[in-house]
Amino acid sequence: MDVRVLTATDYLGWRSLWDGYLDFYGVEIPEEVTAKTFARLTAEGAGMQGLLAVEDGQAVGFAHLILHLCTWDIRPSCYLEDLFVVAPKRGCGIGRALLDRVVSFASDASIGRLSWHTAADNVQARRLYDRYVAADQFVRYRMPIV
Repeated sequence: MDVRVLTATDYLGWRSLWDGYLDFYGVEIPEEVTAKTFARLTAEGAGMQGLLAVEDGQAVGFAHLILHLCTWDIRPSCYLEDLFVVAPKRGCGIGRALLDRVVSFASDASIGRLSWHTAADNVQARRLYDRYVAADQFVRYRMPIV
């Protein structure tokens, strides 16, 4: 299994994973948002980075990173917005390999803070995440702007 940077030629494999990810969370994203997301993940200097896990030529997982400035450090921060592994491969070390690559990327890029969140009932993901760092005391607020 290999974890590498997502490229424009990875669209079909990524798209299959993306559709599975959206199904997992029970959401629908407009096609134009999906297209723009992939373009940003694969564009140089867009402030986003995509990683793809590939096993035997098949895309089996991804991680999407958002790089941004912050007010609490002179170094940039990194938000792990999405991490997904196809259901048959969960528990096989792919999520760990993706997260290890994210941590390595953040270290190499002199990132000051890496953060992410997941659903409170996503027990399998939380078991993995708890191996890296304990959840903090913050509560997320989310307000859609129309």
